Amino acid sequence: MAIMGSLDIAQIALYATRRFFAGLAFYLQRKNMREGYPLVTDGGKRSANQGPFPAPEPKVFDLPHGQGSRTVADNKPERKLALRQTEIWNGAPFEPTGDPMVDGVGPAARADRADKPDLTSHGTIKIRPLKSLTECNLAIPKNDPCAMPVIVGDGMVAGTVHDLWVDRSAQLIRCIEVDVTGAGKRLLPMTLA
Repeated sequence: MAIMGSLDIAQIALYATRRFFAGLAFYLQRKNMREGYPLVTDGGKRSANQGPFPAPEPKVFDLPHGQGSRTVADNKPERKLALRQTEIWNGAPFEPTGDPMVDGVGPAARADRADKPDLTSHGTIKIRPLKSLTECNLAIPKNDPCAMPVIVGDGMVAGTVHDLWVDRSAQLIRCIEVDVTGAGKRLLPMTLA
């Protein structure tokens, strides 16, 4: 009894539970700061509400099929956009300062992605032309649009359908390959056809 003094099992369990939940709150708060936490303002300056918790280490994902690894939330500056904030408060809208179609903002906005094709879970290229696939065909062959004219909104014929590009994972036609008159072959997203 001299070793334990006035401690009992219930008191030890209470202290252990408090310590566990304090550690859990610390861990979850740091993980919460990984993505979407306002460590910088919309204008790119250091945010005033940094808080007492240190920022978490960057998260590293090992990619499948020998594609290496990718680091997320590495605190590197993103690509510089030709935008300016319309007001000084956070959350104010931005407007393009140059040509939005060239600068990649506004109607031409895009997400930066690796310049590699998407892969299926087996490591093969996901979206391929139908003519190059032996395992895929159209359910109703008489509805094959190949060699049909492509008519645009003003009623003019822009070219002819050359092939269909199939998403093998979703079993879905993603693009139509159009042989545009005088411009060569172009891909037309199926959602716009």
